[in-house]
Amino acid sequence: MSKVFVDTSAWAALFNKKDDNFKAAVKVWEDLKRQDALLFTTDYVIDELLTLLKARAGVDIAVNSGDSILTSKVIRMIRVTDEIFSGTLETFKKYKEHSFSFTDCTSFETMKRLGIGKVFTFDHDFKIMGYEILGILKG
Repeated sequence: MSKVFVDTSAWAALFNKKDDNFKAAVKVWEDLKRQDALLFTTDYVIDELLTLLKARAGVDIAVNSGDSILTSKVIRMIRVTDEIFSGTLETFKKYKEHSFSFTDCTSFETMKRLGIGKVFTFDHDFKIMGYEILGILKG
């Protein structure tokens, strides 16, 4: 089974039918379920997701998506520990010329520590860091 990290942009596309990437996200999600992939995300990603969905799709969709992820039996929620946070801070400083968000850097550090090379995302930043993207990147 392959390990796959699920990023904010993928979650947002899955839970917001008005998102430009909704159809692509559903296709990737179905493929991942068929493959019985081991799926990971972090508490920072969920924080970012709920804030984003509340602004773009409304509080009800945000709350429902959070509940869905947090009660899922297939998603492994990784909490950002002090060690991950310290590594994140170093990555954030090292790549200051890029527009990486701090949350993206927590994802990079988590993936590195867990040996995850694939990410379900629509965010180009993961490609810059050398990860295999599952999703369709525009532009």
